[in-house]
Amino acid sequence: MTLERMNMESAPLKSSLLIRPVSADCNLRCDYCFYLEKAALYPQTKTHRMSQKVLETLISQVMQHTAGPVSLAWQGGEPTLAGLDFFMQVVELEMQYARPGQIVGNALQTNGILLNEAWAEFLRLYKFLIGLSLDGPSALHDHYRRTKNQRASFGLVYPQIELLRQNMTSLSMTSLSMFWW
Repeated sequence: MTLERMNMESAPLKSSLLIRPVSADCNLRCDYCFYLEKAALYPQTKTHRMSQKVLETLISQVMQHTAGPVSLAWQGGEPTLAGLDFFMQVVELEMQYARPGQIVGNALQTNGILLNEAWAEFLRLYKFLIGLSLDGPSALHDHYRRTKNQRASFGLVYPQIELLRQNMTSLSMTSLSMFWW
C-alpha cells in the first residue's frame, strides 16, 4: 500500500525515520566510514542536499500518515552541513503539519565540528536529542577520524562537549571502539 492510498484507519500509531539530508557529504574522512563512498552514486554533483520540496513532502506525509508520535533521526554524512536554516525549516514544517497534540521528536547524530552557540541554542530550544561522535581519547579518535586534509579532529570535536553540556538537556556520546589484534 502506498502512502497516498493509506487512510487513518491503517496509519501507523508511531513512526521513526532515519533521514540523511546531505547524503554522504561529510567534513571528516573516518577510516571505517561505509557511507562516504555512496557519494559516487551521484557523480554529476559534488554537494548533495535535500531539496526544500523533498523536505516538505517528507514531513507532511509522515505527519499525515502517522496517528501517534513521530521520531526523526538526522544523520549523514554530517547532517549539520545542511545548515542551521535547513533545520529551522524542519521545525517549522513539523509545527505546520503535525496533528493537534502530536508529539514530534528530533535526534541529530553529529561529529560536532560545525556546532556553535547559535546551533546549541536552537537544539536546546527544540529539545533535539544529540549524539556526538567521539571515538575515545585523542590518540584513538585521531587515528580513525581525520579531516579531509588528514588532520586530527579530536581538538575540533572535544570542545563541543562543553558547548552542548551548557545548552542541552539530552546529550549522548557515540563511540566506535576498534581493537586490532
